[in-house]
Amino acid sequence: MDFTLLHIVALSLVVIYAFDRFDSPSNKQDHSQLSWKKYSTTSTKYYTGLVLYIVVYILFYYILIVVGKEPLAKVIDPSLQKLPIELFSALILTVLLPSIRGIKEFDGFIKGKIYSLVNIPSEVKYMAKRIESAELVITNHEQDNIVKAFTENGMNKDSLNKLLDDNIIDKVMKAEFLIRQLARCLTEKSYKDFSMHYSANFKRLRESHDDVLLLVETYVNSSAAIRQDKSILKKLNKDTDKTLEDIYNLIGMAVISRVTTDKGRIARLSEIGIQINSEDRRFSWDMVAMIFMGIFILYFLKYTFETRVSDSKSNLTLSAQIALAYCLAVFWAVYPKTKKWEVAKQVSSSRNYSYYLLASVLTFVSYGVIRFLAGLSGAEDVSEYFSGAFLTYMPYQIPSTMTALFLCFMLESKITSKVRYFDLVLGSIALPTFMFVAKFIISSNTGKAFNFDNNDIIVSALAGMLIYYNVPYWYSRAQSSGPVADTSVTSVAAET
Repeated sequence: MDFTLLHIVALSLVVIYAFDRFDSPSNKQDHSQLSWKKYSTTSTKYYTGLVLYIVVYILFYYILIVVGKEPLAKVIDPSLQKLPIELFSALILTVLLPSIRGIKEFDGFIKGKIYSLVNIPSEVKYMAKRIESAELVITNHEQDNIVKAFTENGMNKDSLNKLLDDNIIDKVMKAEFLIRQLARCLTEKSYKDFSMHYSANFKRLRESHDDVLLLVETYVNSSAAIRQDKSILKKLNKDTDKTLEDIYNLIGMAVISRVTTDKGRIARLSEIGIQINSEDRRFSWDMVAMIFMGIFILYFLKYTFETRVSDSKSNLTLSAQIALAYCLAVFWAVYPKTKKWEVAKQVSSSRNYSYYLLASVLTFVSYGVIRFLAGLSGAEDVSEYFSGAFLTYMPYQIPSTMTALFLCFMLESKITSKVRYFDLVLGSIALPTFMFVAKFIISSNTGKAFNFDNNDIIVSALAGMLIYYNVPYWYSRAQSSGPVADTSVTSVAAET
């Protein structure tokens, strides 16, 4: 298949539409969802998901070209047969997608799976829960200003002061404090992009809070008997809880949009009086992304500075493929554990060898599929490629498969500082050994000269150290961290 100008135009259309569709609201009338996905997870996870979504549609584009326009046109519209297959395939994946039932359902399925993979929208929900359970540091001066604002708007001052310990008053004061803090944040230059997208949301939030304040004013100024009415209390609790929930979500989105690390987010929240005492210790996709970037950079530098390789495009492709192979090993070693698959559960102190086998097989198969698909682009005959280059170079799947096996063993071991240093040494030895074995087998099968130089040893050792030193520790840390507390405490601190 020749890469023509039509391919460039058609692929550009597919990529542009996929880029826009990934972040579009599920309901066109729900403008409050505008760009919400971008701020409901970390930047790394969002762009990882976006790239995955675009790659899926590029692959699907080529599948449609292989299928051909005649069978597709019969199902959709025979008159479209006049179009070139490139534009016809692009048309199906762009303009016609919402009206083609099977393709539309496929799009929804793929987006749902990718959203789940990159924690959309669970990332911001998790941050909102942490903010909800955080300690609010409200100074006496800030509390006095809030009380003053409430009394100026009609609340009886004496009655309000007597009710400061009341649950509803506590929640509405908390909401007022957080809205004021959020308003200050949105005036800062660092929140410019977020503010541009969410100024309307903040305005609606402020209006909703003002409506609640009108009800609270009646509550404060009424008699004790009325304040004990269950229907009134139910209504006020429901409205204040909904307002607070919206505030937590918006603050969570704001801080995620600005700060990339959990430590930085905690520090930023602390600056506005939200005190979170524990860091996020989950095993996140950001960690796997870091592994990918580290290995990709190592191999790209290796191939770039090797005089025998000069094609920068092949350097990028090969480096990305190797990095992805090791990330698959990390994924299949950790994912069954984090998702509590039955086969991955460890019973007492005994090791679960069936889980080791499963992770190794899944790594071997999934990387094999990626190698096969990557090799198809340059192959004229599929069967010839499969029986030739694909099977000949299959030993290159040994390092990632063995890495998955070793990681499974390490995840079920106790991690101490001494063990981590042992893992560091193990990684520096294991990966070069696996690569040596792979190249030796290929050399024996092909009759080509065996080539395993110092660069291979250094780069594979560094990649092994990166994986073996970090992944078991990250998983162990995630397992040892306790859940976020459910109680919410508001602290009124004296001014200094």
